[in-house]
Amino acid sequence: KEIEKTEKYVGSTKKRLENRNFVERAPAEVVEAEREKVSAGEATIARLRDTLESIAS
Repeated sequence: KEIEKTEKYVGSTKKRLENRNFVERAPAEVVEAEREKVSAGEATIARLRDTLESIAS
């Protein structure tokens, strides 16, 4: 469930970053913070999947 929740959050954040209006109008700090959230979320997903695999095997 945590993986699904994080995937949904990362997906919505990526979609926001794909919106040219958002990227052009938002302060650079906000855009950078959103990019960092995506990176952190993707790292969390990878870590959770690794943990899940190690438990399953």
